Amino acid sequence: MKLNLIEQFLLIALDDDEGRFVTDTTYLYNGFAGAILMELAILDKIVLQKKKVVVTGKPDTEEPILDQSIQAIQNLKEGKSIGFWIGTFNANAKNIKEIVLQELIDKGILRREKGKILWVIPYVKYPTDNPVPENKVRAQIKEIIMDQTKPEPKDLMLLSLINICELTKEAFRSKEVFRRAGKRILALTEPNNLSNVFNPDVQKIHATVMAATRSAVTASTTPMV
Repeated sequence: MKLNLIEQFLLIALDDDEGRFVTDTTYLYNGFAGAILMELAILDKIVLQKKKVVVTGKPDTEEPILDQSIQAIQNLKEGKSIGFWIGTFNANAKNIKEIVLQELIDKGILRREKGKILWVIPYVKYPTDNPVPENKVRAQIKEIIMDQTKPEPKDLMLLSLINICELTKEAFRSKEVFRRAGKRILALTEPNNLSNVFNPDVQKIHATVMAATRSAVTASTTPMV
């Protein structure tokens, strides 16, 4: 079963048994925003021209989040920066999350359960129903960290998001793999290495998305003084 980058990122960030997210909304929502832009780049739907995001493909992915995002970018004909779209998708991330969760439910990967905290406060959780797709993603990035598999472009994008959104410990539960993950991700995502995997347009978007996401995360987590 094929998963897009947004779905892969969400599943890594979601506790399989508890069905609750293991990271706060700052990292989660910025991760969604970055994942959307990088998925569109890898699908050749967007490029950067004079630091503005320009649509180069039709909204025909048949995936609601991606097609809605293409349409939103296309509707602003004057063009906006990566930072603008990180902020825009972040502001709409709650809705994005619900749409992606429903997609994963429709695919039979997650299920929706309702409950109450202390028998009073209602909540919804999304435990895993079919762990196979997520386990394949986890196994693949683990092999990359252990230097056993050559990474594909989407693998490097997912590893970048995992790193910047502080999900490394959740993504790599083995102590041995976790100890190697940080340095290995940094090495894999060095510009010289990325140029061997990404085409120039995708590499430019990846670098800009990472910088904008890092800036957004830092701004959201820096305490007021």
